[in-house]
Amino acid sequence: MNVIDDLALRSPVRAPRGKVTVVHDTSKGRFVLRRRSPTVAEAKKLVMAIRDTPKISAYPVSAWMKGGALLAELEDGTVAGACLQDDFFGRWTEIAVLFVFEEFRGWGIGAALLAEARALLHARRRHVMIMSNNPLVTGMLPKHRFQILPSRAEFPDNLRPHRAALTWIYDLRWWMSAYRIREIIRKRRVFGRQPPYTYGLALAEDSWSVPPYYNR
Repeated sequence: MNVIDDLALRSPVRAPRGKVTVVHDTSKGRFVLRRRSPTVAEAKKLVMAIRDTPKISAYPVSAWMKGGALLAELEDGTVAGACLQDDFFGRWTEIAVLFVFEEFRGWGIGAALLAEARALLHARRRHVMIMSNNPLVTGMLPKHRFQILPSRAEFPDNLRPHRAALTWIYDLRWWMSAYRIREIIRKRRVFGRQPPYTYGLALAEDSWSVPPYYNR
């Protein structure tokens, strides 16, 4: 899971409406969280932003178009932030991307996206994985009852039955993308080595309180 914040997604194409899950009023303005895939134009701009960001893995346009996106939109339809969820094995889903564009920082959009993604996945009875080296993101994980692992070398007892899914099965699927491999090589050359990831894991049966605004 990663954060990108350096390019606003503004599409000249009218976006599909999608399902609004919650409306947030803040001192900065109003935004809504909407379950929909981005338009092709939005997805292409997203991919361009990812190329310029050292702390996010490479996701092609097709990854955003297949579903699993949660977008934060302003009243005029501007996409201010987004979360990408990826079902990768059995009941496991990764919160693969979480981002808020710089001009919309301080609105609470990132926290709202994470809370809503967690609520949606909890309602689907999904196990959740998130990995990040961004302190702003990892600092929010305990509030949402994620078990924090500094690495995947050791698993607590309750997660050991899932070790294969979270290690070699996940890694095999992840490295099957030629686009991702090319981008990782390029980013290592451009940005250098990045800090290691912290892993957050939550089982579907774990106790967790759905945010009070969440409407199933």
